[in-house]
Formats: sequence, C-alpha cells, structure tokens
Amino acid sequence: MPDLRSLLEREMQEIRPADYTIGDVAHRRDRRRRSHRIGTAVFALVISGAAVAGLLRRSVTSDRTYRPSQSPAATAGSRSCPQDPPVLMTVLSR
Repeated sequence: MPDLRSLLEREMQEIRPADYTIGDVAHRRDRRRRSHRIGTAVFALVISGAAVAGLLRRSVTSDRTYRPSQSPAATAGSRSCPQDPPVLMTVLSR
C-alpha cells in the first residue's frame, strides 16, 4: 500500500490549476453587486411610479362636490340641518 505522501504528490501533479484568478472572482462579485443594485433601483422606480400614477389618477378623477345622502335611513330620524354647508363638507371629505 502506497504511503499517503506519495499518493498526495501523484494527485497534485494530475490536478490542473484553475483557469481563473482571484481578480476574476472579484470582478464577478462586483458585477453581481452592481446588477443587484440596478435591479433594486429599477424596482423602486416602478413602485414609486405606480404610487405617483395612482395619486394623480385619484386627484384627477376624484369628485369633491357635496351630495346629500339619498338613503332614507340616513335622513329619516336625523335632526341636523337639512343641508350642511358645501364648504365644510369639501374640507371634511379630503
């Protein structure tokens, strides 16, 4: 049975060194980090764009005029003024 040292020396001679260097590994790591940062920035821009679009759509299509309730249950027993001032209701509906 061959001794351990000769076995290891024979195996070391058959092993080829890697085709890449530590610098190559560092470049790949940097590229991954850069790609991740770019992906995160794009995702953040999409989310913020959707939020801005939603707010703009809401502000453009929102109807801020006062309309009294047409439900008989809401007005049947109430003793409040028949019609609240529209200015107050506009401020309260915001």
